[in-house]
Amino acid sequence: GSLEANLEDIGYSGTGTFIQTGGANAVVLDLWLGFKSTGNGTYNLSGPGIVDVWGRTIVGISGTGTFNQSDGGLSADSLVLGQNVGGYGEYNLSGGGSIYSNQSVVGESGTGTFNQSGGTNYVGSWQMLGQNVGSSGTYNLTGGVLGSGAAVGDAGTGVFTNSGGTHNVSGNLVLGAQ
Repeated sequence: GSLEANLEDIGYSGTGTFIQTGGANAVVLDLWLGFKSTGNGTYNLSGPGIVDVWGRTIVGISGTGTFNQSDGGLSADSLVLGQNVGGYGEYNLSGGGSIYSNQSVVGESGTGTFNQSGGTNYVGSWQMLGQNVGSSGTYNLTGGVLGSGAAVGDAGTGVFTNSGGTHNVSGNLVLGAQ
Protein backbone atom coordinates (compact mmCIF):
# COMPACT_ATOMS: atom_id res chain seq x y z
CA GLY A 1 0.00 0.00 0.00
CA SER A 2 0.87 3.64 -0.07
CA LEU A 3 0.34 6.69 2.10
CA GLU A 4 0.62 10.36 1.15
CA ALA A 5 0.45 13.22 3.64
CA ASN A 6 1.44 16.88 3.82
CA LEU A 7 3.02 16.49 7.26
CA GLU A 8 3.59 13.50 9.51
CA ASP A 9 4.14 14.12 13.23
CA ILE A 10 4.84 10.99 15.26
CA GLY A 11 5.08 11.47 19.03
CA TYR A 12 3.79 15.05 19.18
CA SER A 13 3.56 15.30 22.96
CA GLY A 14 3.01 11.63 23.81
CA THR A 15 4.40 8.38 22.46
CA GLY A 16 3.86 7.26 18.87
CA THR A 17 5.33 4.58 16.63
CA PHE A 18 5.08 4.25 12.84
CA ILE A 19 5.86 0.77 11.47
CA GLN A 20 6.52 0.33 7.74
CA THR A 21 7.38 -3.07 6.28
CA GLY A 22 6.80 -2.25 2.60
CA GLY A 23 4.94 0.07 0.29
CA ALA A 24 5.51 3.79 -0.11
CA ASN A 25 5.14 6.72 2.29
CA ALA A 26 5.23 10.11 0.54
CA VAL A 27 5.46 13.23 2.73
CA VAL A 28 5.06 16.56 0.94
CA LEU A 29 6.47 18.76 3.73
CA ASP A 30 8.18 17.34 6.82
CA LEU A 31 8.38 14.13 8.83
CA TRP A 32 8.74 14.87 12.57
CA LEU A 33 9.57 12.46 15.39
CA GLY A 34 9.32 13.73 19.00
CA PHE A 35 7.95 17.25 18.59
CA LYS A 36 7.39 18.60 22.13
CA SER A 37 9.69 17.98 25.10
CA THR A 38 7.32 15.21 26.28
CA GLY A 39 7.06 13.70 22.80
CA ASN A 40 8.61 10.37 21.93
CA GLY A 41 8.34 9.29 18.29
CA THR A 42 9.71 6.15 16.65
CA TYR A 43 9.79 5.16 12.98
CA ASN A 44 10.61 1.54 12.13
CA LEU A 45 11.38 0.88 8.45
CA SER A 46 12.02 -2.73 7.47
CA GLY A 47 11.31 -4.61 4.30
CA PRO A 48 11.46 -3.03 0.85
CA GLY A 49 9.50 0.12 1.80
CA ILE A 50 10.23 3.62 0.52
CA VAL A 51 9.90 6.86 2.50
CA ASP A 52 10.02 9.95 0.28
CA VAL A 53 10.11 13.23 2.24
CA TRP A 54 10.22 16.31 0.04
CA GLY A 55 11.19 18.54 2.98
CA ARG A 56 12.94 17.71 6.24
CA THR A 57 13.04 14.54 8.28
CA ILE A 58 13.59 15.75 11.85
CA VAL A 59 14.28 13.09 14.46
CA GLY A 60 14.01 14.62 17.95
CA ILE A 61 12.74 18.20 17.59
CA SER A 62 12.34 19.12 21.28
CA GLY A 63 11.58 15.61 22.48
CA THR A 64 12.99 12.18 21.68
CA GLY A 65 12.96 10.67 18.22
CA THR A 66 14.29 7.34 16.95
CA PHE A 67 14.44 6.14 13.35
CA ASN A 68 15.29 2.44 12.93
CA GLN A 69 15.98 1.32 9.36
CA SER A 70 17.06 -2.20 8.44
CA ASP A 71 15.93 -2.22 4.80
CA GLY A 72 14.15 -0.03 2.29
CA GLY A 73 14.99 3.55 1.44
CA LEU A 74 14.60 7.03 2.87
CA SER A 75 14.93 10.08 0.65
CA ALA A 76 14.74 13.57 2.19
CA ASP A 77 15.94 17.07 1.38
CA SER A 78 17.50 17.25 4.85
CA LEU A 79 17.90 14.87 7.76
CA VAL A 80 18.23 16.47 11.21
CA LEU A 81 18.86 14.62 14.48
CA GLY A 82 18.36 16.63 17.71
CA GLN A 83 17.04 19.93 16.38
CA ASN A 84 16.34 22.08 19.47
CA VAL A 85 18.00 22.38 22.87
CA GLY A 86 16.80 19.37 24.87
CA GLY A 87 15.90 17.41 21.76
CA TYR A 88 17.46 13.98 21.22
CA GLY A 89 17.47 12.20 17.87
CA GLU A 90 18.88 8.78 17.07
CA TYR A 91 19.13 7.06 13.70
CA ASN A 92 20.01 3.36 13.44
CA LEU A 93 20.86 2.17 9.92
CA SER A 94 21.59 -1.52 9.37
CA GLY A 95 21.15 -4.32 6.86
CA GLY A 96 20.48 -3.24 3.30
CA GLY A 97 18.83 0.09 4.05
CA SER A 98 19.68 3.20 2.07
CA ILE A 99 19.38 6.91 2.77
CA TYR A 100 19.74 9.87 0.44
CA SER A 101 19.60 13.43 1.76
CA ASN A 102 20.86 16.69 0.34
CA GLN A 103 22.20 17.69 3.77
CA SER A 104 22.44 16.06 7.18
CA VAL A 105 22.86 17.53 10.66
CA VAL A 106 23.61 15.25 13.62
CA GLY A 107 23.04 17.51 16.64
CA GLU A 108 21.73 20.88 15.40
CA SER A 109 21.09 22.58 18.76
CA GLY A 110 20.31 19.38 20.67
CA THR A 111 21.90 15.94 20.74
CA GLY A 112 22.06 13.57 17.79
CA THR A 113 23.47 10.07 17.40
CA PHE A 114 23.78 8.19 14.12
CA ASN A 115 24.65 4.48 14.33
CA GLN A 116 25.44 2.81 11.00
CA SER A 117 26.27 -0.89 10.95
CA GLY A 118 25.26 -1.55 7.35
CA GLY A 119 23.50 -0.09 4.36
CA THR A 120 24.34 3.12 2.53
CA ASN A 121 24.00 6.72 3.71
CA TYR A 122 24.64 9.25 0.95
CA VAL A 123 24.60 12.96 1.82
CA GLY A 124 24.65 15.10 -1.33
CA SER A 125 26.13 18.39 -0.16
CA TRP A 126 27.27 18.44 3.49
CA GLN A 127 27.02 16.60 6.76
CA MET A 128 27.53 18.38 10.06
CA LEU A 129 28.17 16.98 13.55
CA GLY A 130 27.40 19.39 16.41
CA GLN A 131 26.25 22.44 14.46
CA ASN A 132 25.44 25.09 17.09
CA VAL A 133 27.12 25.97 20.41
CA GLY A 134 26.00 23.51 23.08
CA SER A 135 24.95 20.83 20.60
CA SER A 136 26.42 17.35 20.39
CA GLY A 137 26.61 15.10 17.33
CA THR A 138 27.98 11.56 17.26
CA TYR A 139 28.38 9.30 14.23
CA ASN A 140 29.32 5.65 14.79
CA LEU A 141 30.24 3.88 11.55
CA THR A 142 30.81 0.15 12.09
CA GLY A 143 29.69 -1.13 8.68
CA GLY A 144 28.20 -0.10 5.36
CA VAL A 145 29.02 2.95 3.27
CA LEU A 146 28.80 6.63 4.19
CA GLY A 147 29.31 9.18 1.44
CA SER A 148 29.14 12.95 1.81
CA GLY A 149 30.10 16.08 -0.06
CA ALA A 150 31.71 17.59 3.04
CA ALA A 151 31.80 16.47 6.65
CA VAL A 152 32.21 19.13 9.34
CA GLY A 153 32.38 19.28 13.12
CA ASP A 154 31.10 22.83 13.66
CA ALA A 155 30.46 25.03 16.76
CA GLY A 156 29.21 22.20 18.99
CA THR A 157 30.83 18.91 19.91
CA GLY A 158 31.22 16.38 17.12
CA VAL A 159 32.51 12.82 17.44
CA PHE A 160 33.05 10.53 14.46
CA THR A 161 34.06 6.92 15.13
CA ASN A 162 34.96 4.74 12.14
CA SER A 163 35.63 1.18 13.32
CA GLY A 164 34.29 -0.50 10.17
CA GLY A 165 32.66 0.24 6.87
CA THR A 166 33.71 2.91 4.38
CA HIS A 167 33.56 6.72 4.60
CA ASN A 168 33.90 8.57 1.30
CA VAL A 169 34.17 12.39 1.49
CA SER A 170 34.06 14.05 -1.91
CA GLY A 171 34.69 17.54 -0.52
CA ASN A 172 36.39 18.63 2.70
CA LEU A 173 36.63 16.89 6.05
CA VAL A 174 36.88 19.50 8.83
CA LEU A 175 37.09 18.68 12.53
CA GLY A 176 36.48 21.50 15.02
CA ALA A 177 35.54 24.22 12.51
CA GLN A 178 34.68 26.71 15.26
